[in-house]
Formats: sequence, structure tokens, C-alpha cells
Amino acid sequence: MVTNSASRASKNAPACCIADLHTPRYSPRGGASRLNTGAGIRNSRINLLKMTKTAFPDEDLFLMSNLSPKKTGLPFVVWISPKGGAKHDIRVKISRGPNATPSEMRTVALRPDLHVIGKGDLAPRERDLLREWVKLNFDALLAFWEGGIEYTEDVLDILRPVPAKP
Repeated sequence: MVTNSASRASKNAPACCIADLHTPRYSPRGGASRLNTGAGIRNSRINLLKMTKTAFPDEDLFLMSNLSPKKTGLPFVVWISPKGGAKHDIRVKISRGPNATPSEMRTVALRPDLHVIGKGDLAPRERDLLREWVKLNFDALLAFWEGGIEYTEDVLDILRPVPAKP
């Protein structure tokens, strides 16, 4: 007998799962009496987004792409993202490595001038290198942020590293 996810789930389990976003709903009696409507799929996606926001209340890390020092020419990892639901202007995050937690990242606003938001700061040399990289790539970063560039692979093709200094 096939059951819907609500009858399978325990009281503490989330009401939906990723599989629920694309699979039809079946009645507990085993018949395919009711298929998922557009509203059902939309509600499942909203529930999934709410669960993600609960796990990462202040961060949309799942939207971010990390750029290696090899790609940027910088001595740290740069994280970029589209705007998504952010209410702030364009920002990037930086970390010492690719497996950083939110507390290990520094948030850097790019406008009106490059500045670190919150706790922590960058060494003057690192700030200058980041400023140079942002200047080289600002148009591409802004287009990705605003949705003009939809795919990470496309922005990666455009981004340029900071030239190595002799």
C-alpha cells in the first residue's frame, strides 16, 4: 500500500521532503485518487524554504557559490550569490577555506564602497586585493546578483583573477 508523506512522517519530522515536490500524492487506501495540484507543489516548496530558513535563519548559504583562490587570485575563498530574497545591496562573503561555517565568514558590502559588515575585518593588503578583484569583476558580480546572469557556470566564465604581482 502506498501512503502519502504525512501518514509516514512522525510528529517531529518535517511535513514535506524533496521527493514530495515532484511526486503525486496518493490516498492512504492505495488509490491514486488525488494528484498534486500546482498549489500543492507550491505549498511544498514554501514549506521546504521555511525549513531551510529555520536551519539557517540569517544565511542563504544554499544559494552561494564558492570561488577558489585559483579562480580569483585572492588568498581566500570568495562566496557569491544571486540576490534571492535579500533586502540588502550586493555583498560577497569571504572565508579562509571552502568548508567554512557562517561564523567563520566575513560579509563584505560592495557599494557604495567596499567595507566589512559586522565583526572582524580584513588585513589592509587583503582588503586592497579584494577591492581590485571587485573592480575587475563588478559588472559580472552585479549581473549575477540581479539575475541578469542566471547560472553560476556563466558567471564563472566571465570572472577574472587579480593579476599576480611580481
